Amino acid sequence: MDRTFTTSDHYAITFDIQIKGSLVPLRLNSTQRYNTRKTKWSEFCLHFESALLRKTITSKTIENIINGAELETILQTYSDSINDACIDTIPGVDIRKGKVVRWWPENLKVLKEELQGQNAV
Repeated sequence: MDRTFTTSDHYAITFDIQIKGSLVPLRLNSTQRYNTRKTKWSEFCLHFESALLRKTITSKTIENIINGAELETILQTYSDSINDACIDTIPGVDIRKGKVVRWWPENLKVLKEELQGQNAV
């Protein structure tokens, strides 16, 4: 702790870090599910419009909403229609395994996989 760093009652904790080799930027984790650059948007629109018609969502249906529960139901159905159209028409993103991190021990890898399996249930 370096008490000369500030006159406050909050003191800075300083570190000297020595590393071997160069630092490599970490791969960003992404939640992107679809490769929208390869999307045929005209095909997406057709699937989306047909999904709305199958689920009877029209401008009349939306105009006739009278309470919050109906609005919530319509919004969920609309969202489901978008998801269905995405699944049918937009190619997925390739999920690649990240690079091996040198300091991540094997036992933590196993524990992480077990935890991910539990969260999937």
